[in-house]
Amino acid sequence: MKTIVTHVDADGILSLSIFFKKFKGSRMRIFFSSNQKFKDTICSSILRERDLDELYIFDFTGTRETLSIASTYKKVFWFDHHIWEENLTIPKNVKICVEKSESTANIIAKYFNIESKLVSIANEIDSYNIKSEDATFLKDLIYAYRWKYGTSNLNSKYKNLARNLAISGLEKFERSENVAKLL
Repeated sequence: MKTIVTHVDADGILSLSIFFKKFKGSRMRIFFSSNQKFKDTICSSILRERDLDELYIFDFTGTRETLSIASTYKKVFWFDHHIWEENLTIPKNVKICVEKSESTANIIAKYFNIESKLVSIANEIDSYNIKSEDATFLKDLIYAYRWKYGTSNLNSKYKNLARNLAISGLEKFERSENVAKLL
């Protein structure tokens, strides 16, 4: 089973959505986390898993400590667009895909050779350069979920949002009466 730890922001959600496009039918355990809770989230994922096969991390900067903890998994794939501390020792079972980019979603799409309109939306939102109505709509939708659900049930809502974006695109949400009421 694949375990994913992703940032609880637009880039993290869209990174997960692009990942879903690649691994549609795979079983996954998904954890959303903040920067402050990231280390605890990795530890929690370890405690909840029987089989520590593959861990995918999206949109978090690695540190000596988090790299060490994550390396408990047999294979780790780490995608990020932030600047990392120099001279970090990367465990042999950890593959890092870190590069300067507007978003982590962009790096994941390139890595898995996936074309998606969601990448440009992630780039706009994460670089604070929102120009399109789609990026504004999605940013507002993500904040509306957080406002309505707080921390309870938010992981489930974000997971479903990412999955539905991967399958149906943004249009499904733009036409939804429930989403219109929420916004």
